[in-house]
Amino acid sequence: MKNKDKTTFTKILAAANKKSGSIFLFLFVLAIITVFLFADRGTLLLYKSNSNKEQLEGEIKQLEKKRDRLLIEKDQLENDPKYIEKIAREKYQMKKKDEKVYQVEMDKD
Repeated sequence: MKNKDKTTFTKILAAANKKSGSIFLFLFVLAIITVFLFADRGTLLLYKSNSNKEQLEGEIKQLEKKRDRLLIEKDQLENDPKYIEKIAREKYQMKKKDEKVYQVEMDKD
């Protein structure tokens, strides 16, 4: 009976070693995945950086368009007397000498 007990004990030890090896392998794989996801240069940080980069590129395009519009307006203000007159009349309510300005009020209905 003692021989039978030894073989049973050996089988139990072998099964425990197999389970602990599987657990160790699982923990090792879990640690590797965690490092890839959450490390300083992990995939989550890379994803956030890419989305931030796309947002900044969109903002740059908008600012470039605004800059172009402002450059055109600057050029018109420096070189186009008709545009200057238009701005003076619309924005600053200026008028020419001997010119009468009539204000028209619209009905609210």
